[in-house]
Amino acid sequence: MMVISIAMNHEAWEELIPFLIMARATLKEQQIDSELIFSYAKCGDKYLGEIENFIQEPNQADHTRTAERCMENKLYNAAKILWSKVGNN
Repeated sequence: MMVISIAMNHEAWEELIPFLIMARATLKEQQIDSELIFSYAKCGDKYLGEIENFIQEPNQADHTRTAERCMENKLYNAAKILWSKVGNN
């Protein structure tokens, strides 16, 4: 959690992605999966496919909260993908 906090403070989203993928291999936690989705979203539209693939496989992410967070950060395309997963129009 400390690495996530430091990366968020430095806005090192692309650098955080490999770390979160590695962490997912040993830990199945909601915060890790949610932060991975949000990191993909913060890296721009080039990662939208990664978000779509990720949410289709089993994960622990809080899709609703992450979609709200994307909306707050004006990451509308990522939020739209997450809202469609949740079924909230």
